[in-house]
Amino acid sequence: MRKVNSAAMPRLLIFLITLGVRALRAMIRTREELLMENLALRQQVTALKKKRPRPVLDDEDRAFWIVLGDRHIIRLGRSYLTYYHGDRSHLGLGKNTPDRRAVTPRPSPTAKVVALPRVGGIHHRYEWRAAA
Repeated sequence: MRKVNSAAMPRLLIFLITLGVRALRAMIRTREELLMENLALRQQVTALKKKRPRPVLDDEDRAFWIVLGDRHIIRLGRSYLTYYHGDRSHLGLGKNTPDRRAVTPRPSPTAKVVALPRVGGIHHRYEWRAAA
């Protein structure tokens, strides 16, 4: 173990005490600071809620769902949300999807359009596929 210079000991203690006081001040915040932080977080949440439209399950969509159990309805809901955010175009977003799906160019003049079923075949997404 190293021997500490006894003359430097008071300075070291003062340094450690001030460091501890600064750490406590950083942890303890005033009520006004907490309220301001809470207000800022609420404003961020409100802004995020306004940016993305919420999916609405129309009666036409639910009319074709046959629910077989709890896990099945959760799986159907997740597949609908995936379809809603990834495949369905929105007029409010300039006919784009919330996940910003890129437009796929036609790979070749002989390429065909293929329908990919979504939400159990109720909806479809169409993509180009090269002809075999």
